[in-house]
Amino acid sequence: MVARLDPFRCPSSDVIGSSLEEWMQEAGLEEDSKRFLRRLELPHIHPRCTLDRAGIFPESHASIASLPTDFKDDPAGFSWDTVHTIWAQVAPALLAMGELWLRLFSALFAPICFLYLLTQEIMHKTPGMIQQENISQRRRHGIACVVGVASSAVLLTDSLYVHQNDGRWYGLLWFIPLVILSTRSCIRWKHTYLWSLVILPLVCVTAWLLYQSAPQNSNSPHLSNPGLDVPFHIPEGLYHSSQNSLVQKIVKEWPEQQRTYSSETDATPWLPTGDSKTGIPFLVNANRIPSPTYHRVWLSSPDDKDEGESNDALGEILALDIAFPSIGSSVKSSGKVFLVLHGLNGGSHEDYVMDFTNRRIKEGSIVVVMVARGLMDVPMYGWNVFHGARISDVNATAHALRRACTDGDTLAGVGYSMGAIILSHYVAASGKDCALDAAMAISGGLDMRQQLNFFRSMRLWQPMLAKELKEAFVLGKFESRYRSRLSKQDFSSLLRSTHITSIDEYAVVTYNGYDDLTHYYTSMSAMGDLDYNNGTSTDHIVKAVAESQISQVAIPFCVLHALDDPLVSWRTIVPPPLKDPQLLAESGSGHLLLLLTKGGGHVGWPLGMLPHVHTWKWMNDAAQHFVHSVHTVRSRSQQTEHSNNNP
Repeated sequence: MVARLDPFRCPSSDVIGSSLEEWMQEAGLEEDSKRFLRRLELPHIHPRCTLDRAGIFPESHASIASLPTDFKDDPAGFSWDTVHTIWAQVAPALLAMGELWLRLFSALFAPICFLYLLTQEIMHKTPGMIQQENISQRRRHGIACVVGVASSAVLLTDSLYVHQNDGRWYGLLWFIPLVILSTRSCIRWKHTYLWSLVILPLVCVTAWLLYQSAPQNSNSPHLSNPGLDVPFHIPEGLYHSSQNSLVQKIVKEWPEQQRTYSSETDATPWLPTGDSKTGIPFLVNANRIPSPTYHRVWLSSPDDKDEGESNDALGEILALDIAFPSIGSSVKSSGKVFLVLHGLNGGSHEDYVMDFTNRRIKEGSIVVVMVARGLMDVPMYGWNVFHGARISDVNATAHALRRACTDGDTLAGVGYSMGAIILSHYVAASGKDCALDAAMAISGGLDMRQQLNFFRSMRLWQPMLAKELKEAFVLGKFESRYRSRLSKQDFSSLLRSTHITSIDEYAVVTYNGYDDLTHYYTSMSAMGDLDYNNGTSTDHIVKAVAESQISQVAIPFCVLHALDDPLVSWRTIVPPPLKDPQLLAESGSGHLLLLLTKGGGHVGWPLGMLPHVHTWKWMNDAAQHFVHSVHTVRSRSQQTEHSNNNP
């Protein structure tokens, strides 16, 4: 468990007393940037710092600060419950990482082991060769047998490899020969125990996984076992309305080359699955992205204020980190303002967020990153900590930015992962009241109920995210709040949570008063109210979509998702009862677009033989190209309207 984060510290009294004009002058901002901040009318000093000149902002409200801070499962000290808790906090993430690396390298290990065993099979035709070999060679044979069969089993049964290879043929191509060669090798070397205790069980487990790959339906479409879980029936491409004239114009302005991710557009060829397309970009780009110059302002979000507490007219205070075009840049203002929502454990200094910001400010755009409440160094005052179903913060931020935009500006939202889920929910729930002009959700989900049975994500990727989330926030910054609202049993279960879904179950659901996980995921989803219970025929589904809030989308809204995303299932975008993504694109007024790529991973889409050269270019430029198309169409429409009004 990490130590509690240091409390937020207010600046010195001299800084607190400085005016907005003095702050902007000291920052050396250009006049256009100053005008934007003046129209925004938000303070550059945390509002509560002006109330408490002591210089230190308390991490918790007084009523929270007095909560107990000691949590002991066993007053006597050591217990098996303690061991269980420690194991659950450490082991799942390590096991997940080990299995993930095996899966990442299976495409390499299987051919290497096959060639090694085949070579040894040919060489051992010489009589007496076995007696001439030494112990180290016997070990190498054993390792090659185990790794080869295990790797080929992964190629045969893993949904992402099956998806990438358009079937199981590639896995069978390696599995059958490797089982045969391994069996012959074990017989020749008299590895009886190796064959009976390792090779044979691996073959049996593989057969069982093949048997389990068929979908097993239940009464609830979002709780049934998806089996192999491969979207063979969904072609990649851009799905959009054939009736909405605005969307038709936007698509016409958006060249197909800019919305295609494939080998023809320089997609990294040596990363075979969504696992590698997700993990490698984060590994090779870590700490390599230059940090933009952010200017922080503060926004009160009073919609969820705690009634009856002092000073609550301010509500919770949100941090907005704003990056302007480079000082002295000759680039003309693009007329685009981006509101960025980051991922679950992120902030304005998340690598892919900084990459997006750097690219956009070079083009003359303004980028505003809304830091989710309580994340990074943002202090919390009340009880309403961050959760994925709250859209009031985005709403308050979007309306504040709308005030700062001029008539010709395009205000666009861009969300990543959890930020994409929240952005999608906001756009759908707000309908015609949405303060944005356009939005793109990247690697998010529209119906998060489908995550309830995405077991692969829970086992391989979520343990690492859950460990970080618990240490930094749930059991770090917000620990006292969770101790207070959760029972001892629930808090113990939270400590032992091994994936995000279990954290949601034992922390978010109980803490915020949801009935269960389904209730929470329904509340956080743009398509969470979609009713599957009246039938799965096309007519029933069309009617259900028409009655869902997803049909209320009233701005050009593009959902970018890779069908091999290992963290957020493709089923969250196209739930199985829908079958055809075009049904969603045609829903409501037709403002929803779905850009589905066969590969790309989660917040990935690497390019070139050396992905670090291009960082997250394809993904971040796809958002820019879409928004630019919207901006072009809007500008042209405004010019036409102006000409008609002033002949």
